[in-house]
Amino acid sequence: MAYKDKQKQKEYSALWHQKNRARILSRLKNYRENNKEKIKAYRESLDKEEVARYQKKYHKEWKEKSRGRLNAYRRKWERSVREELRLLLGGVCIICKGSDGLHIDHVFGGGKAEAERFGKQFRNMWSYYLKHPSEAKEKLQILCRKHNHEKENVLRELGYLYLKENGLTIEELILARQ
Repeated sequence: MAYKDKQKQKEYSALWHQKNRARILSRLKNYRENNKEKIKAYRESLDKEEVARYQKKYHKEWKEKSRGRLNAYRRKWERSVREELRLLLGGVCIICKGSDGLHIDHVFGGGKAEAERFGKQFRNMWSYYLKHPSEAKEKLQILCRKHNHEKENVLRELGYLYLKENGLTIEELILARQ
């Protein structure tokens, strides 16, 4: 059906495709099955370098156009992974049992070095630990903002070697200083 108004034509076309999706897909599938040789010959006739250039250009344009949407999706996914990991580790600070401003902390430090092992991406590290919960419980802990900063200060002053030599834990030192 032809419309003089292009917007109405667009709306009609979208609605028609939505209603007839199964029929369209079925026809495409039948065509591919019945014309395998023809499709193969066409693909072989294409200039591979030109196709690669086109795909690269198309991907770059698509990425630019979709950047905001992709970043929003990535942030949402990262938040959900981080929250899942927090829940796996108890969901509260191990010292004060607080639930505000929680940080995922490496028990024996080295978080940045470990992130490099995962391509400098903390989200990759968090995903790994979700798939390996026993390792996560062994290497990670939840600290509130206050206790995480206190831990950093204690370690800056004393270092991990002091703790290991004297058989102390971070929690004991932080509680002793309060």
